[in-house]
Amino acid sequence: MNRNQAYTLVRQTFTGAFDKNRFSNFSLNLLNHLDESKAASWNNQYVKNAFKNDVQRYERLGTYTSPEKEKLDVLIVHLTTESKLERARTAIRNFVADHLKTRDEKDAALVAFVSPSETMWRFSYVKMEYATVERDSGEVGVETRLTPARRFSY
Repeated sequence: MNRNQAYTLVRQTFTGAFDKNRFSNFSLNLLNHLDESKAASWNNQYVKNAFKNDVQRYERLGTYTSPEKEKLDVLIVHLTTESKLERARTAIRNFVADHLKTRDEKDAALVAFVSPSETMWRFSYVKMEYATVERDSGEVGVETRLTPARRFSY
């Protein structure tokens, strides 16, 4: 893909209402070797109670594994109301963090957070970071940290 094609792809994907096919095409072009055999979708029944006020359903378009063996999921998270995009950044980021921890221990996710009308949506990169910390007891442990809720969102 040349520079003009890339510019057109980004412009078509991000300047209008959410379109699953455009987002999928963007993801396939961005990530070499996206494993689409890992695609799945989960309805509200599979959303944990802690997130049901914010998340209606979600789907995974595929999983990417980097040369360093880090795993990334490409997700579409359908929100319960349009206001969630503006008011529930931390809650929906925590939903993705929970997904990353419980679904094969992924390191990161590219996520399209989509309002019910699909006219408004947000594109985010959520990454799990791990740090070694000393506990009060003197033991050394690993602490999980997330990228901040506002960072890497467009």
